[in-house]
Amino acid sequence: MIEGKASLFYYEDRNLTRFFYQLEGNGNIEQLVYKSYVTRNDKIAKNNGFRDQLWGGLKSPTFKIMEDENLNDRKKELIDFFIAYNECSRGKYFNYTTKDETDLFNLSIRPGLNLSGLSINNSF
Repeated sequence: MIEGKASLFYYEDRNLTRFFYQLEGNGNIEQLVYKSYVTRNDKIAKNNGFRDQLWGGLKSPTFKIMEDENLNDRKKELIDFFIAYNECSRGKYFNYTTKDETDLFNLSIRPGLNLSGLSINNSF
């Protein structure tokens, strides 16, 4: 989704969604760790290990990573985070998620009247 000094990748298959990242100069693509699960008390808990991954891997004296302690594993937030990092590090990046303003499908309703007829003669 974002390609630059820090790149963000996205995989989706039905109900399965995964995010991956890669740092420039490092050929390894790593999955961002995130998992929600039910505890013994029937409460939903979350493993937000992806925050530690990003804070550890995207260190920069000019980028205030620690301000994003509430970063969530949502597509929009991760995209904004990677764009902010690439802009802060003054690296060139490309955003593959930008959308064109053109519509793929246009529907218009036009009132009108159509008359048609069919007659069949059957000897039986």
